[in-house]
Amino acid sequence: MTTSYITLLSLLSCISLVVAFAASSPQKAILVTGANKGQGYALCERILTEHDDTCVFLCSRDLSRGEAAATELSKVCDSNRIHVVQLDVTDASSVSQAIESVKEILGNEKLYGVVSNAGILWGYPLSELLNVCTTGVYRVLDGLLPLMQNDGRMIVVSSGLGPLMHEYASTDHQQLLQDPALTWDKIKTMMEKCLNICDTVKEQDQPTAFEEIGFSGGPFAVAAPDFHMYGLAKMFADAYMLLLSRQYPNLRINSVDPGLVYSDLILKMDRYKGKDIKETGAQTPKQGVEAAMRLLFDDVGKGSESGKFYAMNKAKTELVFSEIDKQPEQEFASNRLHKNTFDQEAIAHSISIQMMIKYLLPFLSILYKASLASAFLGIPNGMPSLSSLVPSLSTDKPTAIAHPKLQEYSKAQSNIILNVDLDIPECIDDRFNPNYSRLCIQNFKFQLWNETSLVATACNGQYFYTPLSSQSECSSDVHQCKILKEGTYSSLQGVQSVSFENASWQMIWNKDNSVGTLVLGFHLFQNVERNDAILPAGNVYLSFSMLHQNSLQEFKKTQEEYTLDLQNYYSYQSKSLEDMQATTNVFRKLLIFKESIEEYNKIMQMKETFAREVPTVESIGKVLFGINQDLLLSAQGRVWYRPFDYDAEGESYELVGYAKLK
Repeated sequence: MTTSYITLLSLLSCISLVVAFAASSPQKAILVTGANKGQGYALCERILTEHDDTCVFLCSRDLSRGEAAATELSKVCDSNRIHVVQLDVTDASSVSQAIESVKEILGNEKLYGVVSNAGILWGYPLSELLNVCTTGVYRVLDGLLPLMQNDGRMIVVSSGLGPLMHEYASTDHQQLLQDPALTWDKIKTMMEKCLNICDTVKEQDQPTAFEEIGFSGGPFAVAAPDFHMYGLAKMFADAYMLLLSRQYPNLRINSVDPGLVYSDLILKMDRYKGKDIKETGAQTPKQGVEAAMRLLFDDVGKGSESGKFYAMNKAKTELVFSEIDKQPEQEFASNRLHKNTFDQEAIAHSISIQMMIKYLLPFLSILYKASLASAFLGIPNGMPSLSSLVPSLSTDKPTAIAHPKLQEYSKAQSNIILNVDLDIPECIDDRFNPNYSRLCIQNFKFQLWNETSLVATACNGQYFYTPLSSQSECSSDVHQCKILKEGTYSSLQGVQSVSFENASWQMIWNKDNSVGTLVLGFHLFQNVERNDAILPAGNVYLSFSMLHQNSLQEFKKTQEEYTLDLQNYYSYQSKSLEDMQATTNVFRKLLIFKESIEEYNKIMQMKETFAREVPTVESIGKVLFGINQDLLLSAQGRVWYRPFDYDAEGESYELVGYAKLK
């Protein structure tokens, strides 16, 4: 009896030791870089609080900050589950020492997961971006591979700019970046070519140089070079992730786009400085790591779904993915996980109605005061086309259309030289302009009055104005402009209306019945929503301006010619350089000035920024239509369009919309 009792006690003691060991040594060890703050910290917190069978290696470049973060985390979990590791992804020796520390702590155990989260945003030189966001990823993942358990998970925190830069790359580079034979040395060679341009080519010549080596960056190369450089770094990191997934098919290795997350990184940007999270429209760090959490703990990202680019859908309810050369479709069910068909399109930058309203008035004030239209066009009282700033929203794909018939007109009571009336079928949220993220704009009107030097706008039935002679009278927020006096607006009616889709454009007549300025614009979008921004996936754009035609008869004659060209344009599909040249000729015909096409050619030579090269079959360059707002780019056989906006301080132009011409 005594012997049996002792045996039972010994057995219970052994069981207790096993239980104690299991409690102190969780099955799933996860290493997170850049974990002392922001998304890295939030990810560690969610791992520890939502999964009791885990421990984390909290990696921080600054050891003291890492220890401070661990102290905070110990308030919500057992401190034995947190291991602080000093790790600087830009320093090879630091990475090696960190890996040795992790190996010692693990003993005979293996890592369940690794999240390469350490990073920096745009605004840094390409050399730093590559060292942190690309080579830093390589140093960490390559060094930790021997420590991974057989079915472990590796996640690279990336950005939607990565797939976007992939699309802008040359066909050869697009294929190389996804080639099964791709190696890290080949990636390094491509990076070195990019770095060589930054080191040896003047800044103003770098866009052309990048295009020559096959990494053009689309419109970002000129309008937003910081985005171009940042996107290249993320693109190369995604390519390395893909090659690893092929070398280690037993592991689940993927990239993830967290979206806009409220952290100290975005607060360094002028757009978000001093704003709280509600004002930015960003996610909390805990929300931003949802996709990473699912890749770590859900049964996803394996087999054929490894080596992909992941993100949460718009509703933040489902995980979606794409290849590394596309951004995941985040709204439609056809692109959700475990579907057989993925009809994905690379989406471009957001075209923002709210941002247009915010910056439109001071922008026009500057143009008017500087008389840029007259300086560029050489035509008295000429005004640039504003059609690119007023898109018509439609879910239909671009189709052939007939030109809208003109209605009977009545004489204007004043010399209104521009009048636009836009009805928007739905409220629009804009993550790039959070001040208007909850503003529902159902109607937007704009008028430019030549005689009174006033700009009037109407938002949701309320009118505002600002004197063009003094920009300070109206801030960039249209709601702070002085309200137009009752009755003043109605006395200026009498212009002719032309309706198309959801937009109503009005032809302007002077008191003497001559045509002052006619602006007609047509925008057909196949809209795709990503997060809370409208992104046009397919944009067909035409702008037709008649400046100071002499008579109504002349106008009608021109309209007939225009209608034919319009039909020719809509029958066009971009297939070759010859096709693009033909379309360019159509655009030339559509831009009719008082004199002739020769006048247009003279204009193209007046300003270097107007056009570096006119596209031809032999040489594809850049063409500028209108003044500063309407820009058509052609590169590698593709034609692109982008509108510009002007910042509130009057310091620089900012790219707010960009779409690929179909």
